[in-house]
Amino acid sequence: GELRSALQLIWGAPHIGGLIVVMSFCQYMSVSFYLALVQRFGGVVAVIVTSCRKIFTLMLSFAVFPKPMSWGYVPTGLLALVGIFLSAIARQKDANPVRVPST
Repeated sequence: GELRSALQLIWGAPHIGGLIVVMSFCQYMSVSFYLALVQRFGGVVAVIVTSCRKIFTLMLSFAVFPKPMSWGYVPTGLLALVGIFLSAIARQKDANPVRVPST
């Protein structure tokens, strides 16, 4: 349906084709990195890392593109940090299960 119009766009503006290739490569690398992270450290760590990355990206966005500050950001940020903290605690408990002596 849209292949013809996409090819016409790329033919009319060749830099768009280059941008598509670069973006595809970046997405491939990010998926490969995420899968390697899951394989080496497990799913919980991968989720914690992606959550931290999203928070860092949001903070960087506020630094680079100033926005009016709202008090709504404070509880939302605290909830995100508490979620990461609770995930880390849950991971530690899973790694060190409590052993009950047998009778």
